Amino acid sequence: MKATIVWTVLPRGIRPSGELELSLHLSPRLRPDGASAPLSAFADLQSAGDPGVNWASHAFSFGFEVDGPPTPLPPRPPIGRPRPYVRVDADPTALDPALWGRLFAQTEVRAHKPTDLRGRKIRSFPVGHVRNFVRDYFLASVVQSPEGEPPLAGEKSPLHQLNFASDERRKKLGAVIDGRLAEFGYVPAGDADPDLDFFQALVFHGFKGRPYGAPIPTPKVDFHEAVALLADYPALLRRLGLVFDLVVPPPPQPFTKIRVHPSFSPSLSPAGVVDAVTPWTAIEYAAGATFAPLPALAGRRRDGFLDLGRPAIAVDQVDVDGAALKMIQHAETSARLMSRGNLGAPDRGGPPALRSAGFSVSVADRAADLWKTIDGQGALHDAVEGGTGDSLLLHAEELTRGLRVDVLDPAAGWRSLHRRVPSLTLKTATGVEPLDPGTKEEEGVLTASVTSPSDPAKGDDLYLHETLFHWSGWSLSVERPGKRVDRVGHGIADSDNPAANALGLASTYSVVAGSLPRLRFGARYRLRARLVDLAGNSLPWSSSDASAATPEVPYLRFEPVPAPTLSREAAPRPGESIDRVVIRSFNATPAEDAVGTAETSARGVFPPRGAVLLAEQHGRLDGPGGVRGDAATYAMLAARDRVQPPEVTPTPTPAQPLPLAAILYLPDPLAGGVRIAGLPGADEPLEIECAQTWPDTRPFRVELHEGSGPPVWQAATRTLRVALPKGEVAHVRLSSRLPGADALGTLGVWSWIEGACPPGWLAVARSWAISGVLWALTPAREITLVHAVQQPLLRPAFAALRAARGEGETRATLNASIDVDGKSSAKVDVIARWRDVEDDGKSLEGAVWIEREGQVAAPLVDDPA
Repeated sequence: MKATIVWTVLPRGIRPSGELELSLHLSPRLRPDGASAPLSAFADLQSAGDPGVNWASHAFSFGFEVDGPPTPLPPRPPIGRPRPYVRVDADPTALDPALWGRLFAQTEVRAHKPTDLRGRKIRSFPVGHVRNFVRDYFLASVVQSPEGEPPLAGEKSPLHQLNFASDERRKKLGAVIDGRLAEFGYVPAGDADPDLDFFQALVFHGFKGRPYGAPIPTPKVDFHEAVALLADYPALLRRLGLVFDLVVPPPPQPFTKIRVHPSFSPSLSPAGVVDAVTPWTAIEYAAGATFAPLPALAGRRRDGFLDLGRPAIAVDQVDVDGAALKMIQHAETSARLMSRGNLGAPDRGGPPALRSAGFSVSVADRAADLWKTIDGQGALHDAVEGGTGDSLLLHAEELTRGLRVDVLDPAAGWRSLHRRVPSLTLKTATGVEPLDPGTKEEEGVLTASVTSPSDPAKGDDLYLHETLFHWSGWSLSVERPGKRVDRVGHGIADSDNPAANALGLASTYSVVAGSLPRLRFGARYRLRARLVDLAGNSLPWSSSDASAATPEVPYLRFEPVPAPTLSREAAPRPGESIDRVVIRSFNATPAEDAVGTAETSARGVFPPRGAVLLAEQHGRLDGPGGVRGDAATYAMLAARDRVQPPEVTPTPTPAQPLPLAAILYLPDPLAGGVRIAGLPGADEPLEIECAQTWPDTRPFRVELHEGSGPPVWQAATRTLRVALPKGEVAHVRLSSRLPGADALGTLGVWSWIEGACPPGWLAVARSWAISGVLWALTPAREITLVHAVQQPLLRPAFAALRAARGEGETRATLNASIDVDGKSSAKVDVIARWRDVEDDGKSLEGAVWIEREGQVAAPLVDDPA
């Protein structure tokens, strides 16, 4: 039976008096004689007879040793132990033996065996390469066809590289990846290679879970796993004696490393059962100025911050993961549509719409860093287990647990994304009891997330995203309010109704009021990341240091502004759909060709729907003192969020009313009007404003009737009357119009276009963007206007007809031109009538004339439109 405790010194800083602030972090490693034992088998950690006598009931004293000549200040330690330069005692009032007993008294101990990740392959994908490809392909598509979607990509297009539909191609790329994993343990980022980059993204997001319905086992934790779970509760670690915060005088001489020599009393275990391992901590020290852990690698950390200004760091706002998967699907769909046998398939299609995702900060080739970290952690473990742990020299990288992210609010300074108010409960044999969290306010920690397949059949490779953290407008340490899928996966539950962890400890958190910055399109932001050590220490969020922050960038919207929504006011006629508007003239005789029809057909044109979050990020819910959170605003949002736009499916449905005074749902804040191109009788596109004061925007009607001439706008009824002559078909494109030039400053795709287009084209592009011309910003929907007739408006007639027959032939070739009305005619049936002489040799009448008739041809008439 053996208990080894690793004591690690964590520098925290220097007080104005010059005293050193530090924390001691304890990592217990227990080995029972058998497969398992109760914690009480280790008397110094838990008394068998009294739960209140345990590790937290000891009196602790610490001596600190630095490199350089020791001083005679403290008493000489026992023979064989180095002389510390100072000794300090722990504050016994900071310890809570009762809490230790409540958490650990019945805890099982299994032999300490940390998971060794060495040698396991690490899968990731290069976020920067994927983002650059998506951006460049978008720009190329816009340049190729600014006003309408470009032709589908062929085999020569860069998009063709992303077509992984072929099993043979998947196997080939998989073999390339497997080869690099075998050589390096990960796939080095290197130069951009679109097919390999996107295929890695596809593999990364492939399903790796258990079969549907397979139960998720609930682990039974032992003492070591329980201590690991408590790393999320720094205040509890201090009450349990697993972290000590101390202040010590500085040594009289310069030093580069420090370690602790602990002692405690009373000692209840036999001699040699509890052993202390005390590695050195490498130090940056300047008297009165700096006392911090020394990094092993230069250029990545700066004064307690992760350096987010270095070249390997990238800040993204677009959803790169979603864009990668959608681009792959777009490539495969384009290839299928262009293949032979798809007659009538669309021949045009732009890249899929993108999505804004807040701010994501990623680091290139992060898998390489993880590979080195795993090797380093394995070496540290081997040294401790091999008895050479006292000679280890730990650097800042080994002492870091995670990050705390701050956002610069220009009006209020830096704001932490982790401030929270904790509330804890503990599940015991008698029920659920409240547990004092030990602090009224705390900051959470963002830690690295490495996953592996939950289904053993899918291997044991590690999966690591290059993104360090992602902020979408809410806390990074408090769950966003709302519903969540329960652990079983069969229903939803309130997010403020947490399940206890395997230790029985349940926590709920609320955001400190007024602590979060607002995420708004068009606003400019900087981000920084404070380093957090194993004890939960970091620089305070109130620090004004911005030397390691990201450059200032605006937050932009990458979602396009959708096309308007349509509604119909009457049940659909035969041949109609929501996007196909039909009126009919019943000209049963040529005399009725000139008789007008009274039929009309109308569509309501409504601004596209928006989400509450979209309105919030556009600032539409902000008031003078911040976000409007009053009851009236909430009631308005709740009522409007339940309402869907009035558009109906193409199947027959009851008539839909057209409430043209105002809409009842939440409209997209950037849908300021509608651009209508291709109207019959109109030389230029029309633009109709919808916006009043958001959300009370106004729709309008488009009414089709017989006639000719330009469209007529009737402001009183907000109706656009469109005339269409008999037999005519018009293809009209509707797109949303931006409310003004200021809106361009909030659009991410426009920022790409603006940064890439030549100066001479910029003014035109800006005008098109505002007016709703650019499909990449405001995609259009096409509606078809049809004035159907019962029969063609012109009786077909031969303009010339010639027959040619060779001598002795029984067939003739007809050459003819036919005058038809192309717009009201689909095809022409050419019927021949003739007489044949027939004599069967039996009839007394002799030869007789027989009338014959047959179809000669049925040529199709091309649509002149």
